[in-house]
Amino acid sequence: MIRYAALLIAASLAACGSGTSNLPFTQSVSKTVALFPLRGPGGLFGYIDASGTFVIPPQFAAAAPFQDGLADVAIGDPEHRKHGFIDSSGKFVINPQFDEVGSFSDGLASVKISGLEGFIDQQGKVVITPQYSMVNEFNDGVAGVEAANKWGLIDKEGHYIVNPTFEWGPHGAGIRTKSSEGLIAVQVGGKFGYIDTKGKFAINPQFVDTDAFSEGLSAFMADNDKWGYIDRDGKIVIPATFDFANRFHDGLAAVEIGKLYGFIDRTGRLMITPQFDYAGSVDGGLSEGLAVVGVTRKIGYIDHAGHTVIPPQFGSSNEVDDWLNDWSFHDGVASVVINGKKGYINRGGKLIAIEGQ
Repeated sequence: MIRYAALLIAASLAACGSGTSNLPFTQSVSKTVALFPLRGPGGLFGYIDASGTFVIPPQFAAAAPFQDGLADVAIGDPEHRKHGFIDSSGKFVINPQFDEVGSFSDGLASVKISGLEGFIDQQGKVVITPQYSMVNEFNDGVAGVEAANKWGLIDKEGHYIVNPTFEWGPHGAGIRTKSSEGLIAVQVGGKFGYIDTKGKFAINPQFVDTDAFSEGLSAFMADNDKWGYIDRDGKIVIPATFDFANRFHDGLAAVEIGKLYGFIDRTGRLMITPQFDYAGSVDGGLSEGLAVVGVTRKIGYIDHAGHTVIPPQFGSSNEVDDWLNDWSFHDGVASVVINGKKGYINRGGKLIAIEGQ
């Protein structure tokens, strides 16, 4: 049974509006404590710490991980649901008032009002009026936005760096990724290249598909439908020979070869022999020294050398719930699925909490 660090006395929400709420949700906790969203016994979400203790008791209809010190939470039934943001004490700093929100990144978060998206700051002030049909997160001071079925790039004041010119194509949106290491993947005429944060092409459109840069490299798909890696100059540094390729983390990236996954280093050398049905978290390679791997529809973890640290035993990768986490370890904790329920384990593989208990 999960322990409760504090008891919640139900309280009615004040009228929605940005700013700080006086709702007495929980006792204060240190902002350095890592917190993780989890559904409690009554079906509502709260936040646990790394020991499995509910530090913010279950009270929300939905809850996302903390990012930039704030977490997106929602109240109300599905037809009337509104989103706001809490701090690590569980107190609302931005009251629930938005139809949808994104996580804070670069000090701003996307919000949806009446079907259009814009951005707020960490005080809840609308700094970029909702006017776009879709947006990406801000990173490196810029964000991709869609207007009239075309994508452009804006700065944090809402000024266009690049007017909406990038169109949807066979592999998705005109701006494929948020800025990563100062480069943004864009699509022109069905081919992908990269622009910098000033809107200038750093790598001309030439690839069938691409990903975000990580550790100085980005995966790309060539005309042969195989994946390889390029550097920040657009030079192919690892030839396109893989059936799929993930991002680099901790010097390794998961790649698919003949329906099995292994890991390569930044030179393309195979470091962990392909042997897994699935490998790499939602985002790519290792996280805190461990990588997700799947064998016979069960998930476990290996270390940098390929040694099994936590044997495959958890729910399959297609059950992953991005709303909670991404299977990777964060602050010594990873989200998993056990018998169809979401839970968390520590680095020893010990279950610290499972939803509904």
